Amino acid sequence: MAEHPKLVLILGDISVHAFRRAFERFPDRCFNVGVCEQTMVGAAAGFAKEGFLPVVHTIASFLVRRAYEQIYVDFGLQELAGIFVTVGAGGSYAALGPTHSCGEDIRLMDQVPGMVTEIASRPYVEKYLREAVGHRQLTYIRL
Repeated sequence: MAEHPKLVLILGDISVHAFRRAFERFPDRCFNVGVCEQTMVGAAAGFAKEGFLPVVHTIASFLVRRAYEQIYVDFGLQELAGIFVTVGAGGSYAALGPTHSCGEDIRLMDQVPGMVTEIASRPYVEKYLREAVGHRQLTYIRL
């Protein structure tokens, strides 16, 4: 965020502790909207329309299942740049119930116009993030 003053971080109440330093250093560009996934995507689209590059993060099932239409319409159809990063895809959180599983995330996000999808293991996360930021492209990164 220090390198890119137009980056905005928007969390859906996930990983807030992991981003505590970003919230401290850039309080005007870091937001935790809570469990309001559609609102999170709409807010991200608003930032994107104003020239910011939003990085949106939450659990895959919450983002892809609950806010898919907003991603498709607000980002894909409007050709906006944004980076969507998720955790817990597939059955990673299956013990928490069916609302926490999402094996179809890549298949769905591949349908969003202009979306680049990546499945990232730890060594590739920074590479994919830097590419998405550098190219200001619409990207889905499944961790």
